[in-house]
Amino acid sequence: MRQVAINSDYSHLELWSLVLLSVNIRHRIEKTEEGWGIWVSEDDYEHSRWELASFVEENSNWPHPEPLPPTLAHGTGRPAMLAAAGLACFYAITGPWLTNNPWFQEGMVNSRAILNGGQWWRVVTGLTLHADINHLLGNIALGALVLYYLSLETGAGAALFLALTTGAFGNLINVFMHGSGHQSVGFSTAVFGMIGVLAGLRVMERGQGVKRFLAPLGAGGGLLAMLGTGGERTDLGAHLWGIAVGVLAGLLSRKLLDRSWSEAWKWRQVMLGILTIIVVLTAWYLALR
Repeated sequence: MRQVAINSDYSHLELWSLVLLSVNIRHRIEKTEEGWGIWVSEDDYEHSRWELASFVEENSNWPHPEPLPPTLAHGTGRPAMLAAAGLACFYAITGPWLTNNPWFQEGMVNSRAILNGGQWWRVVTGLTLHADINHLLGNIALGALVLYYLSLETGAGAALFLALTTGAFGNLINVFMHGSGHQSVGFSTAVFGMIGVLAGLRVMERGQGVKRFLAPLGAGGGLLAMLGTGGERTDLGAHLWGIAVGVLAGLLSRKLLDRSWSEAWKWRQVMLGILTIIVVLTAWYLALR
């Protein structure tokens, strides 16, 4: 038997089942981790695909409920472990935030250097620096957890890329809002950015309700209340802008994560993962050159 169709909405599968029954194609419907699937024999596979495609095309202009948005392909939690290990190893090299520490002098988010000196790479390098060991462990624990759930929905490469871009743009907007004289470091802006992405992805899911959309935002609000508003070097603005940018990124990236592009999806994951590494390395090259 071979799977010829899949959908998270069982009513669609019932309709497609009737189409196959009308042309005497034997099949079965089974529940899988990815949704409801229709299975047919290998001999009937091509015929079944043609019949279902013809049915969809012929009825495309009929009044009918809007189709479900593309289902996201499931990835793994490996990027969470890789990111946590990378941040920990990098902290072992840079050490804590001290006045004479060259890593922080050249890599922290410094609004004066960015706005007046054009050192835009700091919005990226600042994500990889941490003030002390407690700062690092907090961001590793929270970041790994959020990145794990995001990578399950978007894939490994996309999750890493979204973490980097939402964190960087969150820092960038925060710099413009603060003006000169503002400094910050830490991966937490990316953590809140990923929370925003999860919320943005939920907006387009029919039948999930408001609670499904608000759950990630509620988690982000709880983290802000517990961890995001205290401390001398805590940057509340960057956290808030991280969430805002993340929601927008989640809305914009939904189509790019469509599982229907299965083969291209695998290559997109690889390319996005490589691009993420290149951006971070390039940013640090510009900072230390």
